[in-house]
Amino acid sequence: MSVRIEGVEQINDLIESLSLMPTEAVNWIRLASKAKEIVSKRTASGRDVLGAKFSPYSASYLEYKEERLGRPVTRVDLFDTGNMLGSMQVGGNKIGSKVFFSDSVQNDKAKYHNEGDGLPKREFFAISDDEVDSQIMPIVNKDIDKFMEGL
Repeated sequence: MSVRIEGVEQINDLIESLSLMPTEAVNWIRLASKAKEIVSKRTASGRDVLGAKFSPYSASYLEYKEERLGRPVTRVDLFDTGNMLGSMQVGGNKIGSKVFFSDSVQNDKAKYHNEGDGLPKREFFAISDDEVDSQIMPIVNKDIDKFMEGL
């Protein structure tokens, strides 16, 4: 499962609109790293891709988690052992990149949370249009400006 970036068409359209602009003009690894950062921070704050609070944990899981941690659990942040979120990785090259889970077990766990397969749906592994506009596009624009200066 790879992170879904809603506004990727916007990035590609911008690059295609500049006929001299090769896809190598964009630092794709940096974009994927930023996407990973966005997902990680938002998830830690207990919010889904649309900014809504995650569905609450079941009463039995909440009791188990609080007993294990020895303290109250105040928000759903999809963090238990740290294995799932810790296996999020960035990969790519000069023409594209992705954020993915390097461990198949953790990938499946993320998919279950994200799609609600047997668990309440908590869509965390995506980037919203607003996040693209406010956090991804400034990086793309900076890369394009830097490329254009070199022409």
